[in-house]
Amino acid sequence: MNTVVTVVLPTYRRSHLLRRAINSVLRQEFTNLELLIVDDASGDDTAETVRSFMHDSRIRYVCNPKNVGATDNFASAIGMVRTRYFSIMGDDEILLPGFYRTTLAALEQKPDAGFSCAPVIVLGPDRKLDWRRPDYFPVGYYSPPEGFRRMLELGFPGITGIVYRTFLRDEMGGLDPNVGHYWDFELSARYATRYPFVVTGEPGAIFTEEAQSPYRQANKHLLPGYQHAQNWWRKVESEYALPRELAAETAATLRRRYGKSLYRAALDWAADGDVEDLARAYSILRELNHDKQGRIGRILTLARFAPHVLKLYRLRKRLSDSPLFAARKARKARRKFGDSLQYEKVIEQFD
Repeated sequence: MNTVVTVVLPTYRRSHLLRRAINSVLRQEFTNLELLIVDDASGDDTAETVRSFMHDSRIRYVCNPKNVGATDNFASAIGMVRTRYFSIMGDDEILLPGFYRTTLAALEQKPDAGFSCAPVIVLGPDRKLDWRRPDYFPVGYYSPPEGFRRMLELGFPGITGIVYRTFLRDEMGGLDPNVGHYWDFELSARYATRYPFVVTGEPGAIFTEEAQSPYRQANKHLLPGYQHAQNWWRKVESEYALPRELAAETAATLRRRYGKSLYRAALDWAADGDVEDLARAYSILRELNHDKQGRIGRILTLARFAPHVLKLYRLRKRLSDSPLFAARKARKARRKFGDSLQYEKVIEQFD
């Protein structure tokens, strides 16, 4: 029987997490798959870790001759897919056993759909539920451009929970390195402009945030990533073939969301006394004409002429990170997530 789906798994120097990710793929209820591991020239024990699984003929291992960086490594890995379907996961992520069973069934039932999405559980470094409800995107079938609008309204589905038809890559292109670390959102958004997609209800994956993960360090990407964000906005307006009003609305929404993220990061930089990054954030917010530019401008003035006042921001940050507030946040999460709490323990099965 021909292999049906490729699991694209790029990795770099995280063999302690990679083993767990591989286990989650090999334990899938749907077994007619290929696991494509692309090692970005780790130069550590990554190859040895993969070799310990090579008795399973479904594994294909590729090691880059030199390090190309995370974005280019994902891009090249997606280009290596040769099956009818593919999905993408990081080495810090886990696929739940029924993932391909449910997502592929949805695509078989809706042959015109370009991809299907399953909810993704997000766990923080303490393995407690974090971020937003995994079922924030309602179950259903979404046609363009309404499906694209819903993405813009609700947020983009987690890429680990998505199975794509490979013809989308061939017809509309794969990962776009020009949008930097926004590539995962941009990929699904681009496909949704032309093809329907399906959202299923059963959680399909777990994303684990390590304390030093790129997600946790996202603030560091905001300033150097401004050009990448601009590239995406321009692409929406010039290449997505959307109705003019929707293209303008989309670009405006993306600008507003970037500005909101930058504003929150600027507050953290103020708390840390990082005047240089605070000034750069203010300059960008002014350029975007963001409604928070005034507040950041006032904070910047204080940082330059009355730096002792910033101690208040440091105090607020310490309080928000304290065990007292952490416990309060945990209680709120439990009320919010309900049945999803079971996944805090599921991860232990793959360690």
